Amino acid sequence: MYRINRLTPLALLALLVACTPPLADDLASVDVATYPIVDGLPDAVGLLDLLNDPTTTLEVLDDEVPLNSRAASNLIAARQAFGGFDSVAEVDAVYWVGPSAINKLVEFAGEQGRIPGDNDLLGTWDGVSFTVAQAELTLEIVVNDLEHHDFDIYMGLDRRAADSIVAAQPVESIAVLAGLYYVGNSALETIKNEAMEMLGEDDWPGCVPTFTAVTNQASLDLSELLALSTTVDNPFAEATAFQSSGCGDWWTDAGSVEEAMIGLWDETFFLSWSQLSDDYRLVGPWTAGGSDYTAMLDLSLQVIEENIDDDDFDPSASPTSQALYDARFDLVDELSVDLATNPGAYLQQTYEFEMVECSEEAVMLLDTRDGSVLVIHQLQNC
Repeated sequence: MYRINRLTPLALLALLVACTPPLADDLASVDVATYPIVDGLPDAVGLLDLLNDPTTTLEVLDDEVPLNSRAASNLIAARQAFGGFDSVAEVDAVYWVGPSAINKLVEFAGEQGRIPGDNDLLGTWDGVSFTVAQAELTLEIVVNDLEHHDFDIYMGLDRRAADSIVAAQPVESIAVLAGLYYVGNSALETIKNEAMEMLGEDDWPGCVPTFTAVTNQASLDLSELLALSTTVDNPFAEATAFQSSGCGDWWTDAGSVEEAMIGLWDETFFLSWSQLSDDYRLVGPWTAGGSDYTAMLDLSLQVIEENIDDDDFDPSASPTSQALYDARFDLVDELSVDLATNPGAYLQQTYEFEMVECSEEAVMLLDTRDGSVLVIHQLQNC
């Protein structure tokens, strides 16, 4: 009976291009005691993002970084063989990759903007997301400052989790923390919430999500129909669509919600958040479902009908207006997504801009499954 010995991914990586005699410096291992690249810290996140990006080709590594050609070739071969790198150790295990190559890669990742800053998402571990600043504060004021009874008794962690955290102090990163014995989703949530409570909600740093306008044909068509049928000073309303990115589930983080609110306001209203005083801005809380959102969609159709009754709009005036008018219910149905059958997947928030004679209102509908946002925006008609 023969036993088959299976090599680990690290061992297999180390065997790549094994027939080529290595140079001592290029093959030196990254020792975390002397080389400050720790999984879960910003430099490591940027490094892995660079190497796992399909646009990081052999030519990029060889010519632009630039690496030794053998290191560049082996990194690409390793990425193809194993589907990407999960840790700095896996990168370091590749032949011809050592401290010199990793230094160059980190520097290049920084030049490309891949290394997250304080308010950027650092990563998500066991379903719990941290920005760079949140991770640093959590490690500083909770993980590496508290004692066993704080974790075990006061915070109510499993005693085995408390044992492993205290034994590992000082913990170098959230990634290291998440890898400790009995530290999983519940423990990470508890630890993060403790840091938030200790610091205070007003001082807890949030991630800053990015909102990118995306093409949504139903939004474009409804906006065009409203522009054709309801224009006074402006169309009655417009529909837009955005995709949020950069912060994971930002709507679950108190600090990120405020940043998102400002970002969505600036993407929607003509006057930016900073141009208006608090007296003019009204923002409701995020609430479950989307009844306000669908109500404004329905109101938009009602205004179109009122303009027809008042002889202010004739759908038959052009083939385009007739086609859009005929499709109005389908457009609203498409923009209502699956709210009726899955309301729990959505959050809505109402924004209002009030002046003495004019006002605007917008309802944001957030799909918590993918971070997409649909907006119906009632424009000024003074």
